[in-house]
Amino acid sequence: MVKTLNFQFCKLTFIKTDNEELNQLENTILMRAIFNEYNQPLPLKKALSKTQYGFSASAQNSGNCRLLRITDIKEDGIDWDTVPFCDCNEIEKYRLNEKDILITRTGGTTGKTTLIQEIKETSIFASYLIRLSISEDYNPEYIYLFLNSYLFWNQILDLKNGTAQPNVNANKMTTIIFPSCPKEIQDKIVEYKKDKAVQISVLKQVQSDFQKINISHKNLKSIIIENEKQSNIISQLKQAILQEAISGKLTAEWRKQNPIQKGNPDTDAAALLTQIKAEKQQLIADGKLKKEKPLPEILPDEIPFSLPDSWVWTSFGNVIIDIEAGKSPDSLSNPAPLEKWGVIKMSAISWDIFLEDENKELKPGVPPFKDKEIKKDDFIMTRANTSELVGKSVIVGDVRDKLLLNDKTLRVRFPEDLSKEYFNYFNNGELARSYYASVAKGSSPSMKNVTRDNIKSLLTPLPPLAEQKAIVEKVNYLMKIIDQLEAQIKHRKQLAEDLMQTVLREAFE
Repeated sequence: MVKTLNFQFCKLTFIKTDNEELNQLENTILMRAIFNEYNQPLPLKKALSKTQYGFSASAQNSGNCRLLRITDIKEDGIDWDTVPFCDCNEIEKYRLNEKDILITRTGGTTGKTTLIQEIKETSIFASYLIRLSISEDYNPEYIYLFLNSYLFWNQILDLKNGTAQPNVNANKMTTIIFPSCPKEIQDKIVEYKKDKAVQISVLKQVQSDFQKINISHKNLKSIIIENEKQSNIISQLKQAILQEAISGKLTAEWRKQNPIQKGNPDTDAAALLTQIKAEKQQLIADGKLKKEKPLPEILPDEIPFSLPDSWVWTSFGNVIIDIEAGKSPDSLSNPAPLEKWGVIKMSAISWDIFLEDENKELKPGVPPFKDKEIKKDDFIMTRANTSELVGKSVIVGDVRDKLLLNDKTLRVRFPEDLSKEYFNYFNNGELARSYYASVAKGSSPSMKNVTRDNIKSLLTPLPPLAEQKAIVEKVNYLMKIIDQLEAQIKHRKQLAEDLMQTVLREAFE
């Protein structure tokens, strides 16, 4: 008994462009028309002469053939000049031919296909791909259209469900149901995709149905794009507020009402800096803090903008007490239950929220390093991440017990009177973000590192104590208003996306 065919739209995360999505939609309408006309659903094995797994080999800069991998399959085809080489002693067994169909059998793009065309030199395919060789009774391009329709994808998603690592094997692939029709009709369908002037009875309704979907798709996409623009404006507005805050413009009226009193740390940042220095010297004398090497003097041409007279430019290392790194013990991949010790991941740290569930459980038998336990009000930051996220900081709110810093995260200690909230706003503003991006080092864009010396050298605008609190109060007020606007934008965007899902699903009912 043939299972019910599901033509409904499903969201595919790897489809990034409108054209890709519309192509899948059009192919689905074609497959539905074929099914309705001929009512001949068959397992895919009926259209195949053979299935085959690829060759296991490492990519090389040279070799006796090209090795096509999953990562070489792009939406716009294959750039053979960038496909690596390998040495294969069974070339004839794995040789790629024109009109072969390759399908990804594992990973996040499981089920993604490519139709081989215009092979310029001897090429084979890698082991995480399955070759589908199409029998003479079927047009490979027709089967390829089916493999890029939601009729196919709904079945693939069913096959992948419940597996930790998404995958399908060749046997599973051959059980997938497709709408069969005579070879001459398949050829006409393929022609229709290339030239819409082609007309046969089965296609009478297809173009009209697709035009309706296309219009709905275009209208809803325009709403989503507009919401994305508004989201970008909100992000820019947040950064503009932070810039106004750290340059003193946000509290200009406050300073008029609270003029500088020389020697008073509440209104004189130079006096505050002297007080911090004295406090650190006392900690060193008491043996509670190691002596630090002096930070370089700030040169006039390094100063990015002028500050109010009551503020000073200094280095971050002059403002803080110290920076403490976490440790990297053996841990498991799963999050730790509340009663177990967990080690946070870098993804736990974001400037507006601490995500305590982003952690890995400490392996049984590994003693916890309790001096690295995260506590409420800790100022913590990343010292390693992508270049955009390295140096991100957050102030921890209410937090579960038994949660530890990892070796790529840091805890920063401030003098008791200073406003950690001000420095968190500063540290996540454009000035600090640009600095971290410029000094971060690493072998790949996906992982950059900053050192504690880098962080201590960060050029920092220091307001007086009382003004720090005034800045935080003003920023918090403005951010609350912006958060409300952002929530409205996100809600409208979600409504538009939900409506699009509904429209597309209804198109196939």
